[in-house]
Amino acid sequence: MITAGLLSLGCLGAGEIPPVSMDASVRFSTEHVFRGRKQGAKVFVPNVELGVPLFDKGRVYVGCSAALGVDNKTFPGGTPTTRNEFGPYVGVSYDITDMFSLDAGYIHRFYSNDPKEVSAVTDDGQMIHMPFYLKGESNELYVGVMADVLLSPSVYFFYNFDCKEAAIEGRVAYTYDLGQFGISNTAIELGAQLGYDHTERPFAAKKETAKAFWGNDASNKKNYLYYGAKADLVYSFNEHAKARAGVEFAGNSAKKKSVLNFYSDLKHRSFVWFNASVDCSF
Repeated sequence: MITAGLLSLGCLGAGEIPPVSMDASVRFSTEHVFRGRKQGAKVFVPNVELGVPLFDKGRVYVGCSAALGVDNKTFPGGTPTTRNEFGPYVGVSYDITDMFSLDAGYIHRFYSNDPKEVSAVTDDGQMIHMPFYLKGESNELYVGVMADVLLSPSVYFFYNFDCKEAAIEGRVAYTYDLGQFGISNTAIELGAQLGYDHTERPFAAKKETAKAFWGNDASNKKNYLYYGAKADLVYSFNEHAKARAGVEFAGNSAKKKSVLNFYSDLKHRSFVWFNASVDCSF
């Protein structure tokens, strides 16, 4: 059904069936981190995306990503160490000029193993035990601008209707080919990001849950900066398949005992983790 829909969209701007592209990957990460905050640990992250050309300079795409917990460990109170997350999405990209391109789309996230109750420490150090009141799904729009220049800079804006979350994020990336050192088909990919986030209801929690965690004075708990960097060693088997392994770092400016850092061990707000993946494109 997805392929048929893409072909139909692509045919709006052409008299013949356009080529369908596919990108797929499977990644294992020792931590699950999202916008500078820990969401869980030890996850498999599969992703698949299909796309077709739109007119001369555009592309329509649909896909789905997931974060699947490897173990069944739980925090006190029965909270899973990783919420199994699924995120189907649809979007369109368009080349505004030879240098700048626009990307916009919609993501629907839902979770399969939300806890019924949870025990946690509030900002003032009190232990609470209560229903977690998670909605279990969220809807998010995004729009970004990318530049085809050195470091491939991009800026994205996100708005999540269910989490009442607005975020702006800048990214840069650089690829260094190791062929000049006699190491063929191998490169080092570097990346970094910096973002600002305003979140009223983390994890799509209901208002009562966020208020219980934050307490009555939540004036300085909702806004935070987040940052991250990564380095991957990438080996290309051919023009269609790559394998990569690397290390990543991320952190945030929210308080250690804030609900934003609920899944951390409350000792730190920054994380270093490792990942490995296989990527294919056709």
